[in-house]
Amino acid sequence: MPTDQTKDQMPFLPRSYCSANRPAKRKGLLEGTGDPSEDAEGNHRVEEPVGEMEHQAGDAAAFEDSAEDEWSAEPEEIKPAAITCPGCSEPHARLPEEVQEAAGQATSLEDQEFPPESFKVRVNVAGVRFSYAGKIYHFDAEEMPLKAGDKVIVKTEKGTSMGKVALPPRTYELDPSDVGNLCKVIRVAGRLDMEQLERCREREAKARAYCLERIEALGLPMKLVDVECFFDGSKYVFYFTADGRVDFRELVKQLVARFPVRIEMRQIGVRHEAKMTGGIACCGQELCCARFLADFKPVSVKMAKTQNLSLNPTKISGVCGRLMCCLSYEHDIYERFRNCVPRVGKSVKTSKGEGVVLKHNPLNETILVALGEDSVVEVSKDEVISRVETKTGKKPAKGGGRGTEKSQGGSKKDEV
Repeated sequence: MPTDQTKDQMPFLPRSYCSANRPAKRKGLLEGTGDPSEDAEGNHRVEEPVGEMEHQAGDAAAFEDSAEDEWSAEPEEIKPAAITCPGCSEPHARLPEEVQEAAGQATSLEDQEFPPESFKVRVNVAGVRFSYAGKIYHFDAEEMPLKAGDKVIVKTEKGTSMGKVALPPRTYELDPSDVGNLCKVIRVAGRLDMEQLERCREREAKARAYCLERIEALGLPMKLVDVECFFDGSKYVFYFTADGRVDFRELVKQLVARFPVRIEMRQIGVRHEAKMTGGIACCGQELCCARFLADFKPVSVKMAKTQNLSLNPTKISGVCGRLMCCLSYEHDIYERFRNCVPRVGKSVKTSKGEGVVLKHNPLNETILVALGEDSVVEVSKDEVISRVETKTGKKPAKGGGRGTEKSQGGSKKDEV
């Protein structure tokens, strides 16, 4: 390290300074023959006042700063060449070719049309039924050429099942999240699948016979309706009806001991019982629920009143003992017609004269109007010109024909 200062004048010494004869100097210090101004490592001890040491340290820092300034000189900034814009006739800086190419690429990327974040996916969806008049469930048919009536093997939440195609595949545009929720059609049912279905039917018959025997032996107040065996044979479902809750724990133990599969006891209502068993209605046709109804809609006595039907329970009740489902078929037609024409007993003005409404005929959209004592005509709702408002006097209230006074909100009102 070249320097003009001597060893005694330097504020600090490098580690390699005077370190050649370090073992000999350490031995001399131990024997008392070495230089006391040097330590065991061979470094020279400098004893100076504190003020002088700080001054020398400041000189060293200034020397380092000057060396850093000398060697850290930055190159001069290269100014780009000025160009003249033909549009504004003002000088502009010319950009390097690399910068111009990058800017061109960015502009071309901005011009490109990227698909939106929520894009649609085209999927072929088919409707599959698992029973004769059951609900229709939708599955991803992919590219399978399916048609209505084909039996297919599908994957459901309960496992592998066999169903019949009710709606042929149709292409829909769905969100990716909806596509993930769709189960897929595995394959079209073959000969082996049909043989497996026959084995399931035999297992259901055996399970039904054994369950009826156990119910009678245990004396349980329940009625077995049907037994369902899953396509893969992993589970049996026993459908039954009862007036209340039934303790069937002992029955389940005996069923599990006889059939080493999962057993489920499911209680259903009388409507579902009629749908499973089927039958003939009072109209002479097969029950609607067993033929085409997939869901049960609520039915009330008001629907029978709106259609001017007899309120006799034996005439408006079905095989299941509840109100017939067909009462809701024409209820909306009657409601719309009643809102369009005057009510029975109201005075109306028609194209054939003024009269009183006697009867409604919603199916033909006509009404019967009595024009006089012996004249009754049938007119359509379009022939009703206007309604005649009759002026009726106020009926006197009980108690001498005087009204009672009430104070509501600081005002008096007469109630007649």
